[in-house]
Amino acid sequence: MNESRTNFQLIESTPITLANNPAHKMVYNEFDQGDIFKEMEIYTIIGNKAYGVSYIAEGSKFNSYLPTAEKTIDSLQIYRGSS
Repeated sequence: MNESRTNFQLIESTPITLANNPAHKMVYNEFDQGDIFKEMEIYTIIGNKAYGVSYIAEGSKFNSYLPTAEKTIDSLQIYRGSS
């Protein structure tokens, strides 16, 4: 199915590292009933498990809190225990 979302604007889509693993980051605006929210999502796959982290803020406040969000994300560790 090919679906178009009119309330979505992709700003950035880049490969990065999350917890020392290859990952992908997307940053986009989402419009909801006149409000603008900016979102950053980062995903990685380790073995057969997917891990993700998101940061969402009002569009006007996103950059103000971004350093704190990035510091928190950079501190994440993923332990590969036995299942």
